[in-house]
Amino acid sequence: MDFRTLCAPNLPGSEHLSQQIFKSRWVMDLILSMVLVATTSDYYCADSYFANGTNCDILLKSKDDDGCPVMVEIQDAVTSTWIRDKLLLDYCNQIIRSTGKVPIVIVFPIHPLSEDLNEVFDKEQEHWFAHQITVKILAKKLYIVDPATIRNATIDPLPPIAALAVFLADQKRSFFESDYHNEPTFRKLYDLAFEICEKGGLKTGIMGRYSAQKQLIKKVTQLVDANDGSLNDYLVQMHDLLSAMP
Repeated sequence: MDFRTLCAPNLPGSEHLSQQIFKSRWVMDLILSMVLVATTSDYYCADSYFANGTNCDILLKSKDDDGCPVMVEIQDAVTSTWIRDKLLLDYCNQIIRSTGKVPIVIVFPIHPLSEDLNEVFDKEQEHWFAHQITVKILAKKLYIVDPATIRNATIDPLPPIAALAVFLADQKRSFFESDYHNEPTFRKLYDLAFEICEKGGLKTGIMGRYSAQKQLIKKVTQLVDANDGSLNDYLVQMHDLLSAMP
């Protein structure tokens, strides 16, 4: 069982750790497979600084310069003003000026979306977990992956991009503390986060006995209340994990 913990300021959703996660080949492939029929064999993580001195979080460009640029933003507060003034008129405009191509944009909010966005969301969605806004003159496609929508879903397992969005927004210190620790994508994301921290010399920790017991009690209580047979599956899983420990 993995009792490692991430430490502030390098939690999921934080600027540095999130950018490093999105630069991994696996997560880049998740993004590209959602918005394009492409992989990292076709794209690379480009310089995200623009001529006017601003910068986006992640910018993926086609290796042969024919494909559409893909911009990724991890944003604390997503409002209509931020989308209009910063995302579209600044970032997208700079990409169009430098590449001559209109980008595809995908946004991962950390905090709940501003209510005024409901007025600009398209009625139809390509993906149930992502709102869309049509602004083709500045963004070929604009997706906002909504953690609130994902948390209310009953789909199991979650699509990898949906799991990624909740991983960022929940900002949990460890895989063990997450309500989604049975999700395979969550386990892989935490493994990636710890790998990034260890390679970069960033501080990590170990969950204390009391915290571990508290999380176990919380999880078992949830499964008992669910009364759907999942408690037995969980206990078997915990037995297998504990048996493998030295």
